[in-house]
Amino acid sequence: MLPHNADILLIEDSPTQAQQFQLWLNQLGYSVDVVHDGAEGLLQARHSNPRLILLDIELPTISGFHILACLKREQRTQHTPIAILTNHADEQNRVRAMRLGAECLISKYTDRAQFCALVEAALPLTNALR
Repeated sequence: MLPHNADILLIEDSPTQAQQFQLWLNQLGYSVDVVHDGAEGLLQARHSNPRLILLDIELPTISGFHILACLKREQRTQHTPIAILTNHADEQNRVRAMRLGAECLISKYTDRAQFCALVEAALPLTNALR
């Protein structure tokens, strides 16, 4: 897949959840690229320039935490905001995500309004005016 610099890169292995999140974000006016595999997501994140990455923790091939750590170590991607998506929004995962440089941790069980508010809060202020 060739990157086209969408507003948001969504790395989520569940097609159903990815479709739901993409629909919500599209309704807010954001363009969204969706990737379903950890290795492909890491490659896409390195070669595109999204305003925000929404990153699942449990992915095929490479975990979300590993992707987060890699992207925060790399000069080109270290300032890209990353929000972790998870079914396990416990304190241990939250602390680990924050220590690795995530902007926030979003439970996949949150409702549409809260999900959208958390995503918009994680977007960089310098790009907030579209």
